[in-house]
Amino acid sequence: KERKAMSSLSKRKRRRLFLAFQSIANAAALISALHDKPVPPHTVLFGEIGLSGEIRQVSRADARLKEAEKLGFAQAWCVLPSLLKAAMELKSIASVQELLQRFNVG
Repeated sequence: KERKAMSSLSKRKRRRLFLAFQSIANAAALISALHDKPVPPHTVLFGEIGLSGEIRQVSRADARLKEAEKLGFAQAWCVLPSLLKAAMELKSIASVQELLQRFNVG
């Protein structure tokens, strides 16, 4: 059903929709809403979606994690968590396909 809806959109509108969720947090919100599956509680997501569906690291990832910890988040989904230092649980997300799998829809 979602594919049919996407294919009926013009190329320009699809591009606008893609630009609207270039971050994995926005993409996760959209997936969550479409499939009625919530993001796990106390989870923060950050990363940038590339044109081929890969997830790229964002700048100042360590600072973002520290701030998320201060705000009470217990888990983060991000790229290359092995390179980051945080007290919270870090889970790797390398592609949009992996993001879909986290919601058991891909």
